[in-house]
Amino acid sequence: MKNKTIMTKKNLLTIMLVIVGVNIYAQNNEKLQLEKLTQKFKDSIENFEDNSSFNSLLSLKTLIRTKDFEASKTFYTQILNLEIIEEYDDGNGSKGIIMRFGPIGSNAFFEISEISDNHSYYQEQFSKNLENDKIDIQLRTDNIEFWAMRLKEKWNARGPILRPWGSQYLYLRDPDGLQIIIYQEKSK
Repeated sequence: MKNKTIMTKKNLLTIMLVIVGVNIYAQNNEKLQLEKLTQKFKDSIENFEDNSSFNSLLSLKTLIRTKDFEASKTFYTQILNLEIIEEYDDGNGSKGIIMRFGPIGSNAFFEISEISDNHSYYQEQFSKNLENDKIDIQLRTDNIEFWAMRLKEKWNARGPILRPWGSQYLYLRDPDGLQIIIYQEKSK
């Protein structure tokens, strides 16, 4: 049995525009085989329903467990200037902050958390630096020079470096050794 599709205003508007388009096309084209066009419309709706699970993903939040919560909090809020939108402390050895990337309304979030060794979820790796660059965080900007100057005064960074594809990259590391790349895409 197929999952029911939750109809949003956007989905309804899209369907209405398709129906209006079918009617206009049918009125303007005497040779139109309305059955074929109707079947294409039904196939489109069925395909939409089959892919509706993609429409349920609404935002992205990345979580990093830090070894030194206060140093990481300072880095992300004062160096990278991320806005804290939520703070928590469970009183049982886990505390953290959630920050937003981009302007209000952005659906990209970043969370840092510290879990003490007395917490049931604690893992020894939480108290160590990252040992490789298997993962990094890349942040796009429209003003790489601003970030180069800002970081020159506040944090050790390398760049900006012009990459072969035309983008400029600044490389830095957070207090846990996580590589952060601030980049500006090449001008079009």
